[in-house]
Amino acid sequence: MTPSTELLEYQHLQALRSHDLDEVRDRVSSMFCEHQLLVKGGSGSTTATRTCALDG
Repeated sequence: MTPSTELLEYQHLQALRSHDLDEVRDRVSSMFCEHQLLVKGGSGSTTATRTCALDG
């Protein structure tokens, strides 16, 4: 199960409405990291690293 683009966009917009940009960045990058881990690591992998394009 991977998050749908629509769901990510909806949650991102909801966070934007809170006007807390730090919260937005943390939430979106966290979801992106988890998605990347699922894509790269697959099931049962414990060696996947949390490398995120949104970091920095």
